[in-house]
Amino acid sequence: MAPNIKDQLPIINRVIKWFNKSGQVIDSRLFQLHHQASTFIIMIGFIFISVENYLDTKAILCHTGAQFSAYAKSYCWIHGTAYVRTHLQGQATGCYVDQSTLRSEEDAPVTAYYLWLPYLLTLLFAFAKFPHSMWKRFFENNLINHILGGQNGNQNENKHENHQGGPGPQNQNQTPGQGKNKNRFKSRPIEIAQNYIEFRKNYNHYHRKFAFWEASNIVTVILSMSTTHWILNYKFFPYGTEVINYIGSYGRQPGGKILNDPMCELFPTEVACNINIGSTTGAIDRTNFLCILGNNLFNQKYFFMLWLWWVLLLFVSLFGIFFRWARIVVPSFSRYLLNRRIHGDQLQRIDLSSGDCFVLEMVIDNLSQTPKLIDQMLEEIEKKLTEIQRSKLHWKIAEVEDGYKGENFPLNTSGYKGENFPLNTSGYKGEPFPMNANGYKGETFPINKSYKGENFPQNTSTYNQETYPVTEENFPLNASAPTDV
Repeated sequence: MAPNIKDQLPIINRVIKWFNKSGQVIDSRLFQLHHQASTFIIMIGFIFISVENYLDTKAILCHTGAQFSAYAKSYCWIHGTAYVRTHLQGQATGCYVDQSTLRSEEDAPVTAYYLWLPYLLTLLFAFAKFPHSMWKRFFENNLINHILGGQNGNQNENKHENHQGGPGPQNQNQTPGQGKNKNRFKSRPIEIAQNYIEFRKNYNHYHRKFAFWEASNIVTVILSMSTTHWILNYKFFPYGTEVINYIGSYGRQPGGKILNDPMCELFPTEVACNINIGSTTGAIDRTNFLCILGNNLFNQKYFFMLWLWWVLLLFVSLFGIFFRWARIVVPSFSRYLLNRRIHGDQLQRIDLSSGDCFVLEMVIDNLSQTPKLIDQMLEEIEKKLTEIQRSKLHWKIAEVEDGYKGENFPLNTSGYKGENFPLNTSGYKGEPFPMNANGYKGETFPINKSYKGENFPQNTSTYNQETYPVTEENFPLNASAPTDV
């Protein structure tokens, strides 16, 4: 069998481990592009440029005499260089830079900023790591770890002990989560489900904090590009488009005129170096040398790829912000994404917010190596949430059965009393219904026992015919009616 390439090239194995860390998952794929992929690209540039600048003895080669070779090399490397003179470009060199805007040789820009590149890349590395570090250390608050109860740490520890021949096998009869770290590690699905329910009120706020720091990655990318643009003589922003146009035209216009090489303009590989040496007579001896900066060949291609990566990352991040905003404001969208991760019918009848779905997806990501545990956990979560919803429903039903109590219906055992229904045991009293034991009296119902008054002019003795005349028109009688009426 052919040997594994990872065994032959250990650097590849280390790169794979860089992207497949065994720690808990507390971020998204977009977050990983920023704090893992970006930092990896920046780290590669830092290593190569640092080695070429400070360990390579042939970083710069100058065409000088033997007596000036060491001095000219050090001087031109430290104190900067300028472009090759116009009449030599394209003739004695292969790097063409348009110098038509330069009025004199002193106006040529200094291109020794390659000395700053290792420090620049160190700063860019910090920018790329900043949002994730802030989220992890100060705002995530170990929420996923508390929910899992140290699940991943327990699995990794047991794996390490079994690999070393330690006490792993002899603890097979222990319940997961017990033993040396029983207060820290809880691996049973019941406990994970219970932890998920307990912290549920924090999930929406947790989701919004995550969205903020995920969006802040765009700010760090723009800040990184601006800093690079400033260090590289304000030529980095248009660098990518200029290189694409130059490569597309093969360096020549249709008329055969040589185009300005943006790569040589930013990182010249052939430079002129002017050295002024004082002579014994007091005059200044000025010497011009032609030097080769071989390390700029890597810088040209590297910063072009870095420009392409940042532009691509900006577009992906903008889409990621829209995606995160949709997840927060549309709970059904978050529920749809969660259902794609669940292969069973769990949680179908449970109401979940956007934050609930987001955190549950993270928990599932951390348990991806144990699908059986995921199913058991989801069943426990469904069971517990169903019990909570049923208890709330029973409480509402019991409240209806006991009677409505509150501002609109102030009740007690003695009767209806309050501002709406002022009652007592003796009868209805108050402004709406002024009553006493003798009958209804007041402005609304001026009534007494004999029913007399303006509203009801009647008495118990007889009906006054003037008021109530009894005739056939008013009371048509039939044969069954009493004759005396």
